[in-house]
Amino acid sequence: MDRPVTIVDIAEAAHVSPSTVSRVLRRDSRISAATTQRVHDAAVELGYRPNLSAQELVSGRSMTIGVLIQHPASRYFGAILNGIEFALAELGAGYHTLVASGSWEPERELHALDLLVRRRVDALIVAGGTLPAAELGAVAAGVPLVCIGRPSPQGSGFEVVVENRDAARRAVEHLIALGHRRIAHITGDPVMTDARARLAGYLEALRAADIAPDAALVVEGAFLVDGGARGVTELLDHGVEFTGLFVANDVMAPSALLTLARRGFDVPGAVSVVGFDDDEQTPWLDPPLTTMRQPLFEIGWSAAQGALRLIDGEDAQLPVFVPELILRESTGPPPSY
Repeated sequence: MDRPVTIVDIAEAAHVSPSTVSRVLRRDSRISAATTQRVHDAAVELGYRPNLSAQELVSGRSMTIGVLIQHPASRYFGAILNGIEFALAELGAGYHTLVASGSWEPERELHALDLLVRRRVDALIVAGGTLPAAELGAVAAGVPLVCIGRPSPQGSGFEVVVENRDAARRAVEHLIALGHRRIAHITGDPVMTDARARLAGYLEALRAADIAPDAALVVEGAFLVDGGARGVTELLDHGVEFTGLFVANDVMAPSALLTLARRGFDVPGAVSVVGFDDDEQTPWLDPPLTTMRQPLFEIGWSAAQGALRLIDGEDAQLPVFVPELILRESTGPPPSY
């Protein structure tokens, strides 16, 4: 057929009326199973492709969920997006994602969100970002919204919560239990909720162990690939002594390990290192990294499931995730322990 297949063509092939075909394609449960199967078989045989714009007009839905991430090449955001897309494939009844990136720049985030809203997405999932809550709420007004890694302007029932502070505290407690007292911390970007929570957990663990926090031991790495290298270099160049190091994410950890090795510090013989996330590279670093496992795929899955519930007028029912300490070869007792 040298033209698009229509419901009239399907009706003729299935020996039913066009209105019956339309009702089958809308999943009308009042149509018998035999007729439904006959229409579906005819549609497949003719190579029917539904007109998405026409479907939107009929259903009032675009069958898309807008996803705002910050860095399309990031393993962190990639794992979350993977979870979202798998969930929609399993649960979404035809839903797909429309993805935009904000690159941690409020103006770009605002533009990306505006674009997604103008594309008439049925819900939004916003992962990370620095856009003020008031602006995020204004852009998303009238569109169901789920947040990951940042507070929701609508309150805690609309965000996937990860216990970052508690997880960071447990990461540092692991180093303290091994005997470390001089523990440095390479932080994320302080404008980010996750970074502030992990810094708070680090400080909480020190104080609970009667270790006075030392500002010289805290340096910023901004969650960037070279942040670990810059953080370790800053500590060493300023003559700061430490035997333990808590790196706020596993994006920064490889460059931290490399810089320590190149500066002559054995890991874990001289310095023990703990990361955060447990992305796919961490078991293959040298040495394999002890880290806090954050279930990124499951976080994305839950966000998508929550968005679908909001579309249907239900509560999002978003879970709270508690990261798990994964012990590998980058931590041990301090040299003098």
